[in-house]
Amino acid sequence: MSDTTPSQVVSQLIEFFAAKQFDKAADLYSDDAVLVLPLAQPNAPIMVGGAGIRKMANASRTTMYEDIHVQNLTIRTTADPEVVIAEWDYAGVSPATGKPFETGNLIVTRVRDGKIVSSRDYHDHVVRAWISGDLDTLLAQLAEGN
Repeated sequence: MSDTTPSQVVSQLIEFFAAKQFDKAADLYSDDAVLVLPLAQPNAPIMVGGAGIRKMANASRTTMYEDIHVQNLTIRTTADPEVVIAEWDYAGVSPATGKPFETGNLIVTRVRDGKIVSSRDYHDHVVRAWISGDLDTLLAQLAEGN
């Protein structure tokens, strides 16, 4: 049993990703956690278990933006004490364009005994592709239907 609240766990997760502390972020998930990215197209990934989530987090090392920070973070509790909804913006400068950006994020997360057991993460993947310089690749994948 953990004394860490679901809101605290999710806040840590968001800050760890912003600080590129991907191993620490992955450690917040349970071994059987399910992470769904419904807006990631063309193939919305579903990661299961700590190993799958760690692999995704470590892949982010090359795709996350430089010098990002969290702003406008709001974490809402729900009638279910395990479930929280977090909404925030990442802001920074695109390494691909040199232009400033701000991109919104929303996650619905279930935390049990201090570990994330499930999460549905909604990010603007088109803006993320633009920020990282991969917009042409994403558009080509979408056109191919892959």
